Amino acid sequence: MNFRIEIEGEAADAAAAEKARKALYGQAARECTVLTASFSGTACTLENLNIMFQRDNPMNRNSSVLSGNAVYQLRAD
Repeated sequence: MNFRIEIEGEAADAAAAEKARKALYGQAARECTVLTASFSGTACTLENLNIMFQRDNPMNRNSSVLSGNAVYQLRAD
């Protein structure tokens, strides 16, 4: 699963980057709930989470991008 959050405004704003990072962690954690609801009879484990911070968004120089890639494992109950 891939996640992406764009942070508008000053790229050096550490508080905005921290808030976005925590939001990404929350999205990754909640995804197991969605997966187990979609695949009944399974248990979900977040196996790996990688986060990348790109200070200068190539599409919009007045923003930064925080992206993440999460790998989940589903096991039959």
